[in-house]
Amino acid sequence: MTEHRHSLLNYTPLVAAIDLLTLLGCSWIFLVVAGTPGTANLAAWWHLLPVDATSAVLVLWALGLYRGWNRRPLADLEISIAASVVARAAIWMLLCRWEPNCAIPGSLIVGMTLLQGITLTSERMLIRAVIHRSEIMRRAVVIAADKKDADQVLQTLLASIPPWLSIDACLATEEFNRLSDSEIVWHTILLTREVEDHSAIVRRASALEKRIYFVPGIFELLVNGAPLLNVDDLLMVNLTPPRLNHGQRCLKRAMDIVGSVVLLTLAAPIMVATAVLVRLTSPGKALFAQRRVGRDGCEFNVHKFRTMVADAERQTGPVLATANDPRITKIGTFLRATRLDEFPQLFNVLRGEMSLVGPRPERPHFVQQFREQIPGYEFRLAVKPGVTGLAQVFGRYSTTAERKLRFDLTYITKYSLLMDIRLLLSTIAVLLRREQAEGIAVSTGSTAAEAAE
Repeated sequence: MTEHRHSLLNYTPLVAAIDLLTLLGCSWIFLVVAGTPGTANLAAWWHLLPVDATSAVLVLWALGLYRGWNRRPLADLEISIAASVVARAAIWMLLCRWEPNCAIPGSLIVGMTLLQGITLTSERMLIRAVIHRSEIMRRAVVIAADKKDADQVLQTLLASIPPWLSIDACLATEEFNRLSDSEIVWHTILLTREVEDHSAIVRRASALEKRIYFVPGIFELLVNGAPLLNVDDLLMVNLTPPRLNHGQRCLKRAMDIVGSVVLLTLAAPIMVATAVLVRLTSPGKALFAQRRVGRDGCEFNVHKFRTMVADAERQTGPVLATANDPRITKIGTFLRATRLDEFPQLFNVLRGEMSLVGPRPERPHFVQQFREQIPGYEFRLAVKPGVTGLAQVFGRYSTTAERKLRFDLTYITKYSLLMDIRLLLSTIAVLLRREQAEGIAVSTGSTAAEAAE
């Protein structure tokens, strides 16, 4: 069966143009119709239009509102839209300071932001509905290693199936291989992680023009995007170790210095208030230092605001935090949910022990444990750990160490300054998602949770 791809997914420029008309239309309404005096605001708006239009598209792009946006959960999409209009409000306030003729009161900017949020959400919901009605690549089959595993996978997927996909069946590898080509009626094939040798299935599915999703292994991640080399008549893949070159490290360090200084200056009042609240709500120090593993295995002390009771691990030793962990204080729950407990790590960034963006720093005890259990875990030590990262933006606090490793290796192999900027902006939306800060389930593994001294 041939797979047809007539979908608005291929028309990102069209969606961007509609977004731009929507946002600029809202600006025009408030600056001209509701603004006082309208003439002065209109002249200033025309003067700032190129900057306003460019910033609008860049903010939406950075928050992931173009690539695959219609396949994200609805609540997640709404949070990203809210973060984008708030970021645009901040940009407008900066533009007003830059352009003295643009005398727009703060109340007008707040009203404009609310209108932009409502109209942009409505517009995206309409486009999303059109895409879902026109998208024919919805029928899917899941292929698992065996029948028992297939039944378990099916129950898990049915509980969290994305709206753009409809799973018709879940088959074991042997069952799928016995099917004739005419019996493979699904448009999409999902391979579970337990299917070790999926090359034959991928070849067959590709020949039948089916869309394929599978969990990549370490090898696939390292090969992805690798440059090709032609040696005589032999085509080879040039596979280099996952590590930043000297130029990339210098550029990243410059961004870390400037970014950490700016953020520490802006966050200073919040950090002082947070330290006072921690001291007033539970006995012990406001800050704690904990040994973590950095680039190339070098250890350093990471600084955080204390979110657990003092001496939380005196009796147990290093233990991962769990959902509803009794060791977490009331103010600690709030600090974790808002990521305010991470702010002191900006000093680690300034000292060069960490970066603004990168894999999260792990404790030595768990690094040793994960290196023994997870193949390729040592590759994530090729770069400095970060305050935020790809795993923190697209994963959850409860995401297992093995799954986070895939995000970390993807970040290292595809690093760019633009990616760092996008991840920093996307972190704004992450802060609004409550589930991002939830602890691990008791039976699962994850990156190490913080425990107070």
